[in-house]
Amino acid sequence: MSKSHKKKIKTKISKKNKLKIEENDIANLIKWVPFILFINVMPFLVKMHTVKKHPPFGFWMAPATEYVDVFGYFKLNLLYICATLAIIFLFFEYVSSNQMKVSSLNDKSFSGFFNSSPENSLARIFYKKDIIVFAAIVMIALSSILSEYKPVTYFGYRERFMGLFAWLSFFIMFFYIRRIIKDKKDIFFAVGSITLTGFVLGVIGVMQSKAHDPFRMDFFKRVIATKEIIQNNLLDTIEFTFSPTRVYMTVYNPNNVGVIVAGIVPVALYALIYGKNKILRAAGLISSVLLVVSLWGSKSRAGLVAVVVSLIVFFLLNLRTLISKKGMYRMLSIALVVIIVVGGVFAFKRHF
Repeated sequence: MSKSHKKKIKTKISKKNKLKIEENDIANLIKWVPFILFINVMPFLVKMHTVKKHPPFGFWMAPATEYVDVFGYFKLNLLYICATLAIIFLFFEYVSSNQMKVSSLNDKSFSGFFNSSPENSLARIFYKKDIIVFAAIVMIALSSILSEYKPVTYFGYRERFMGLFAWLSFFIMFFYIRRIIKDKKDIFFAVGSITLTGFVLGVIGVMQSKAHDPFRMDFFKRVIATKEIIQNNLLDTIEFTFSPTRVYMTVYNPNNVGVIVAGIVPVALYALIYGKNKILRAAGLISSVLLVVSLWGSKSRAGLVAVVVSLIVFFLLNLRTLISKKGMYRMLSIALVVIIVVGGVFAFKRHF
């Protein structure tokens, strides 16, 4: 075989390998789309929308047939979109893992969507420990089905859209996100994305605590307002019922701020302790501090308890690592707990 012929074969093989790598890269990016929409986009959807009232709402609402929602409607719809995409992608995995002869899955980039194989099947999404999760799903479903006000239990009600379908969507995202995280690279991508969201929410929270709420500014009012309000120059008619220094971030109810902080701060601390570069570690520290300050501004006692409990669980799970790590990380982490407890007590004495 001549050298020129060997070179041609090598070039053909290299091109095929490049195509495979490119296909895998595309598939890897696509599988993160529901996650990014869920973590990095959904929390920041704030837009006015007129919602028509269902009959059972009359029990909780005034006689009006509609109301204007700002913080929940579009978040809910994006949640449904994320859950739907997750189901579709999991179906792709199911098809490819069972080696079905579907050319659009086996021959293209989706064939490697989850690095699927007969051993790596859809059944691996669920584990024996998930019985607790499934028990929660069953209880939520039963309480909704047996309720007298089914439209409310299925879809939620005014400014509180946590109905059955919203809960199911959250559970779907839980299983999906756990499925797509395969190695340390995936872990740190997820941690970095969550920390970034925490940073932005923390900045918004700190601004609100200092009476500089972004959503009260004319620019952001234009962003969240309907076309009718903008066209009729009625931005001044948009009023906020919160006190100027009350923190609600982007979730309407200040009590929900505690849920956000309790969920994100442990992840940010993970970035601080385990991050492989200075940027991620710094982001973890700054996000944690901003979120803690936001928690104070929300004046949520339940939120403080939730954060303290989540941090206790975090430290217990990572105790060995914290002991073996450098003293700086340990001291910073412990300092954050002290700040939360002492600052929280001070804030409650002042505001309550």
